Amino acid sequence: MDEKSEVHVKGSALTSTRKFVSAKYGDLGWDRVLSALPEGDRELLSKRVLVSNWYPFSSFINLLSTADKLLGTGDMALCTDMGRFSAENDLSSIYMVFNKEANPHLIISRAASIWKTYYDSGSMEIGERGDNSVAVRIVDFAEPAKPHCRRVQGWIEMALSLAGGVEPKVAETKCRCAGDEFCEFICSWK
Repeated sequence: MDEKSEVHVKGSALTSTRKFVSAKYGDLGWDRVLSALPEGDRELLSKRVLVSNWYPFSSFINLLSTADKLLGTGDMALCTDMGRFSAENDLSSIYMVFNKEANPHLIISRAASIWKTYYDSGSMEIGERGDNSVAVRIVDFAEPAKPHCRRVQGWIEMALSLAGGVEPKVAETKCRCAGDEFCEFICSWK
């Protein structure tokens, strides 16, 4: 992908973020976040967002960042919670087939195969594997952003849990935002 092209995200990421905010903070919480967004994002998210349509990744990042600042503590922990919520929502509905007979390694390899259904940039690759561990890398993603990294971290953590991983831990050990070549998440479970 051309580095100057805008990255896009599927509407399902936006709708799950809205569901999270509304479920945890009510309609007033959503209205508060919406009103604090830049005008273009506010206009976009005030309309019906279709889960299968592509939307600007920058609008997604603005939504995550604004929600974290207004409803969280500004440390991106709320972005991690939004990722967990998204995985639970996705893997118990849209991608329920991934949950049947799933194990942590299988769910992560399938997550890598569906990356392009969420983003039109980069890919998710599986690195080193152990019996109860795996390295996950996001490579060639044109617009790295910390709120996104935290959301991916939460998504992976919940996906591992739903697939039978006990006490999953996910740590980002490399990040494009810090100048690394790719974002890497080291995942482990019991």
